[in-house]
Amino acid sequence: MKKILLVLCIWGVLWQCTTSNSSENITPLTSIDVTKNAPDNYIVFGRVGVGWGCRTPVLYMLANNKLYADSSGSYCQQHEKYQFKGYLLPDAEATKAAKIISQINTVIAKEQNDGNSIQTVGCPGCTDGGMLLVQIKEKNKALKNWRLDDMISQYSSILMDIEKNLKFK
Repeated sequence: MKKILLVLCIWGVLWQCTTSNSSENITPLTSIDVTKNAPDNYIVFGRVGVGWGCRTPVLYMLANNKLYADSSGSYCQQHEKYQFKGYLLPDAEATKAAKIISQINTVIAKEQNDGNSIQTVGCPGCTDGGMLLVQIKEKNKALKNWRLDDMISQYSSILMDIEKNLKFK
């Protein structure tokens, strides 16, 4: 019986190693602490589910023309204290992200700036539990956060573009 358990344990470990989420297209990245080692300019964006419990499948950060993905779900535990930690994606994904970021910048420019570091548009989480999260850091300026209700069509269409076009695995 002990031999059978030993064989099953070894098989399980080997099976786990061969089915891991490794890929030659993803380069591991050490943690990015956006309060200490952040680039001068970056944007973080992605869907956050806030209804019946927070869910964050992936958040993206574009910095220095490189796109990173954070699939840790840590935004849900940290919220405003969230620090991006992720891995580098292929350059092709950064090119796709640049088009989406252009859309984000266009809709954010139309929103009235209330002067707060966190700005909420609509009622994220009130009806369906979701939002488009955007964090923008510019050199010598404070981090600015937007929580954009995904029931507003211009934000839901951006979320659909993100989910359709960007691949984080």
